[in-house]
Amino acid sequence: MPPSDDDADKKEEKYSEHPPIINEPIQMDALITQLQKCISYVGWKEVFINHQNIDILRDIWKFIQNTLESLTKVISTSKISFTLYELLKENENEAHIKELAGHLFDQQKWSKTMEKFDKLKKWETILRQLLSMQYLKKVPSDLESLHNFPKNAKDHQISEIENEIKVLECFQDELQIMIDREPNQAFLIKWNNCKEQFQDLKCLKMKVQSNQLELTPDLEKQLSRFVERTDKKIIRRIMTAWTHVAKKENRVETQPSKLIKDYLQNTYFFSDELNFFPQQPFIWDYCINGYNFVVSCYENLKTSKIHSIVMIDFMEVFEHANLQWKKGKKSSEQWEAQFNKLWELYNTWQKFNQSVETIRKHHQKKHEIINDTEWKTLQEKLDMGKQLLEDKAEMSIEDAIHNYDWCVEYFGDIKEYVNIIELIISNEQKIQTVASDEMFADNTMFNFALEKLKNCDTEKFHQLIGPLRNVNQTLQEKNMENRFQRNVRACQDKNETFVMQLEQCLKVDLHALLRVMKKGDDVMVQKKKDEFVQARQQGNWLFDDYDTIYFAYSRLKSGRYEGLTLQFGSNKWTCEEIEHSIDLLKLGLTSEEKKDIETIISQFEICKDIYAIRMDYWEKGGTSSQDKLKLAASNPIPNFESQKIMWVERLKQWNKKCIKLRHEYPCLTYFTMNEIQQLVKDLNHIKAHKPQYWDILASKYIVPFLQRLDYQLQDASQVLHEWKDQNNEDMQSLQELGRIFSKVRMKSNNNENASNFFSILSSLKAGRPNLVIANQNNKLFSMLSLYESIGLTPRAEHVLLCKETTTEEEVECLMLRALLYVSAMGGINVKTPLYCLVWPEKLQTRILEKVVNLFKKYFFEPSRSQRAQLYLFAVVSSNRDNALSYFLRGFEWNAFGQNSREFTSEILYSQKLNILSTNTPDRSFYRVQLYESAKVSMSKSWTIQRDIESLQSNTMVILTGKKLSRHYGNIIHVN
Repeated sequence: MPPSDDDADKKEEKYSEHPPIINEPIQMDALITQLQKCISYVGWKEVFINHQNIDILRDIWKFIQNTLESLTKVISTSKISFTLYELLKENENEAHIKELAGHLFDQQKWSKTMEKFDKLKKWETILRQLLSMQYLKKVPSDLESLHNFPKNAKDHQISEIENEIKVLECFQDELQIMIDREPNQAFLIKWNNCKEQFQDLKCLKMKVQSNQLELTPDLEKQLSRFVERTDKKIIRRIMTAWTHVAKKENRVETQPSKLIKDYLQNTYFFSDELNFFPQQPFIWDYCINGYNFVVSCYENLKTSKIHSIVMIDFMEVFEHANLQWKKGKKSSEQWEAQFNKLWELYNTWQKFNQSVETIRKHHQKKHEIINDTEWKTLQEKLDMGKQLLEDKAEMSIEDAIHNYDWCVEYFGDIKEYVNIIELIISNEQKIQTVASDEMFADNTMFNFALEKLKNCDTEKFHQLIGPLRNVNQTLQEKNMENRFQRNVRACQDKNETFVMQLEQCLKVDLHALLRVMKKGDDVMVQKKKDEFVQARQQGNWLFDDYDTIYFAYSRLKSGRYEGLTLQFGSNKWTCEEIEHSIDLLKLGLTSEEKKDIETIISQFEICKDIYAIRMDYWEKGGTSSQDKLKLAASNPIPNFESQKIMWVERLKQWNKKCIKLRHEYPCLTYFTMNEIQQLVKDLNHIKAHKPQYWDILASKYIVPFLQRLDYQLQDASQVLHEWKDQNNEDMQSLQELGRIFSKVRMKSNNNENASNFFSILSSLKAGRPNLVIANQNNKLFSMLSLYESIGLTPRAEHVLLCKETTTEEEVECLMLRALLYVSAMGGINVKTPLYCLVWPEKLQTRILEKVVNLFKKYFFEPSRSQRAQLYLFAVVSSNRDNALSYFLRGFEWNAFGQNSREFTSEILYSQKLNILSTNTPDRSFYRVQLYESAKVSMSKSWTIQRDIESLQSNTMVILTGKKLSRHYGNIIHVN
């Protein structure tokens, strides 16, 4: 039954006593209340229509019809309020109203009215951005009023601000440019200069074009009368609108006979402000001369200072600032490129200088090292570069750059040796040890130490013998030649493995190694052995709990097992201390003596495995077994192994649950399991508050995550309304989150095509990973060019930029997004997106090994690869030496054998059009080259200029581009 009171007679009486008012104006609040009641009856429409013989049902249906007629009347007269609009847009109210209205519903008027409010919502967002930038101390009054309208819209109607919205739409391109330019410091400088200048309300003149008519005496008289009788602020608004119309109309086919007043009236809706503006015969052909005449009249008036207070004045300031900025932009870009080149050169050579000084500072015989003439010259040139970069030198950037040509001539191109330079700088303490410790400086002691390493039965010490000998010999002997600085760089020239060997040595704890290599350490060795024996009998292995070593969104950076210790008596050893002690014992004990500590050393290795598995489990969102763990060192090895097996099984089962959940709800591949569980907690927390606080809390805690699913999403209210408080510890709450988030993903435009694209990736293989070795100088561009070329705008879901803290789970989620996309989205979006894993070489070694296994599991197991043939996946790396690049070496991809920015730009922006292919001797043949791009800074101008120089004289070229200095057609210029 439909909603009703318990007493049907009372219900009937209620409707008869208070019939809806039809012929009198209905208050908006009353209409909203009546509409809410109508919406509650939507499921009973057929009952009402089919049972008109029942009085109460007939009266309810009549009430609905009258209310909807009133709504139609409000909509047709544009008297709908913002509050009413929000009610209609809430949940499925709009669909319910349409269903109830039936033939009464006017789709055209409805759509037109809703569009007005949609525009207001859009502009409210834009204005909020714009006003937050504080371009002007005093905000234009009409902008501020429009911005505040939705906040105080309960009793206001859309018709009150229609004209203001239409004016905004005239300047929508300029307003968006203002928002985009705000971070540009060069533009802000121009803006501040122009802002001060325009406090006096100076009007700009336009350049006269050859096709413009001279003003007649009668027109001059009419324009003078217009200036005399029109308010000065209104004149300024009209002049700004006039220039804007002139530029806008010049880009399309102009109507010379059309009245200038019609252009202004139809575009800016000035109403009575144009009462004194000339009409016949003031047509478009008088546009520029008429404008300049009004400017002259205006400037001759004795006007008081009028501050810019409306939006159109605001735009006048911007257009002038933008014009000034564009004039200097080209030279500014050239200067910036030169500046960046100088900075790169200075930075590289400064690092070289720092690396040499690091070795010299710690060398035992540093006082015998003398700076030669060439080194002093290098210091002078570095100082000159620094002064210019700090704007303290009067010399050109070109001259400063040429200074480094001498550096290259004498010292060589050190850019090839950046790796070793940075290695020396970042390991100064270890360089100091090698350069100054007597163990390395004294040949007898050093040879004894190497012999001790050789006699040890531990492989990792054997592998250090060669690198230590080579590095120490280089640093001790080479540096004592006369040309110290030059020979530091020459080290790696004469030995290609020097950098690799130096890196291998610097990874070792040299202080610990020195202790075990020196003579007379027998007492220390025996002491450590006794302590290990004591620990085996009385000690405990302690694992910290979850709250101590891991919490949501944290990452362990060092990978040194901070939460694992060995405690015995009053001693509590960290993993690092245990490893150093074991190294000491391995070098100092005989094979027979080592048997007493073999068990505890084995325990240590198993405990490290258990620790790593626990961390993986927690890092992937596992919630059980988060307490501390204690294992007695007196226990036999099988006890430790069984504990390890238990944790391996726990992690395995959790992984299965996570994979199953993500297959059921692919939207959850956009988040780690810790993030998912935190989202559940945050949703429960928000729902516990009053509804008036939901939006502000969701904007901070929920919306940023939802934007991974849909980059355009700004409102999480629908998610909050659907969410029911979940207190379950099992998968049920995660499944509910997946169900709700799936709806967001299905409506997403994340994989929409970019405009005006064409594909060059004919050789990028689907259904398998593609390895892309990026250009060292343009690594990020190499990745972005892939997306440009297939016409897809890359979003956060498509690209994972690896860093040291990136986890295995994050990489796995990226792979699952690629594999599950087609099956999850079905026919909703036919565009198959490209997913990129970028810079895997930056991953921790242990994570990189796991990632290689993930690739084997998901991409190369036959049972899996046969089920997913349509995905696109690329690995973008800067080298072929890392484990993943080596594994994928057989799948390397390169566009047409090249990967340079110059080549890609030409492919993207200069497709050759072979037109008029049916050329005949009696017919002229033209070849047209079209350059077009909606994006900026993509080398269009450079490509065009290069092609112009190479074209033959009988070739006709049509050029289009925002940055070209050459224009064609009737164009109006503004000074």
